Amino acid sequence: MKFIMAEEGKIYTPAGHDASVMSRSIYKGEVDIHVTSFPAGAGMEEELHEDLSHVFLMLKGSMEVLQKGELIKRLKANDAVYIPAGELHEIQNNEEEEAVFLAVTFPNR
Repeated sequence: MKFIMAEEGKIYTPAGHDASVMSRSIYKGEVDIHVTSFPAGAGMEEELHEDLSHVFLMLKGSMEVLQKGELIKRLKANDAVYIPAGELHEIQNNEEEEAVFLAVTFPNR
């Protein structure tokens, strides 16, 4: 058993994300788990991972999931999205409240 307290975990800005986006690493191994916050107005470039899938679980606020510039779904607290490997995705927070979500990234098997 390993506990990761709130003040622990490497803080970083993921590549292709606005500089204000912050992720805190919870676990890194075959599966990558982190908590990411998008301040109001923050977003990321559209990306595609050939061999990695994601699950995002909204903890606070809301975010827009886009594909090829088009809104697919707006998620709010307790909503989740599974993004399979090889699928384009973009995340934007166009609200005035911070968006926070738990992200789990894992290899496509």
